[in-house]
Amino acid sequence: MQEIVVTVKGGYSPDIIRVKKGIPLRLIFNRQEAGECSSRVVFPDFQASKTLPPFTKTTLEFTPDKAGEFGFACGMNMLHGTLIVEEGKEITEAAVTPPTETLPREHAQAVGVGPRMPVGKIEQVEFALVGGGVTCPTCAVNIETALNSLSG
Repeated sequence: MQEIVVTVKGGYSPDIIRVKKGIPLRLIFNRQEAGECSSRVVFPDFQASKTLPPFTKTTLEFTPDKAGEFGFACGMNMLHGTLIVEEGKEITEAAVTPPTETLPREHAQAVGVGPRMPVGKIEQVEFALVGGGVTCPTCAVNIETALNSLSG
């Protein structure tokens, strides 16, 4: 069994994991944050994923059955890492030892889509729905149409 501990905090550390093909792999994710982005890890090439509760160690096990470099990511595809699967049966010490040097990381930032438009001042619009709760689909469509016609 190959076993790697991965710290999850603003990214994955280590974010490059080297293992051997055909040997079962146990990844222990030590999640040290509560943000939604890192709440799931996905290995699409191996049809493996796992929910990672905050401030908890969670184990994901699978057998890497093909050699190559395979990406893994959080459920929102913002945090990334690489799983390198090598041919052969011998596991080297480097394959199971996390790096001792902490490297600076670059994190994804949410950005707007489309061109920026200057805005003079922010306007606030208030409205009320007459008649209490709206439950019929037609009413909801009418309200949505009216809201979509408002600028901003």
